[in-house]
Amino acid sequence: MNNVNDQTEREAFFGTLPIMRKDRIYGFLDALLVLSGYCIATWSYTQGSYLATLVGFRQLLIGAFFGALLMLIIYQLPVILSVRYGIDIWIWLRTVFGG
Repeated sequence: MNNVNDQTEREAFFGTLPIMRKDRIYGFLDALLVLSGYCIATWSYTQGSYLATLVGFRQLLIGAFFGALLMLIIYQLPVILSVRYGIDIWIWLRTVFGG
């Protein structure tokens, strides 16, 4: 437990430096593709299978596309902010949700 307190105290005093664009391993497109996959897979396994019993194939595809697009926009808001300023998303989300 003391290790977590020391690490938090060190980060509070010294901070974390954002990395430069040329030093980044992952960018916006990488995060977009990963979160798109999560969004589509989650939607397909929950609402998609249920809706397939209620509507036709064309309506299902339209609903899947627009539903995934809407959730993708919501999911990408924190990613846009963290990638734009070079802050690692895990550090940024830790400040939002806590340790």
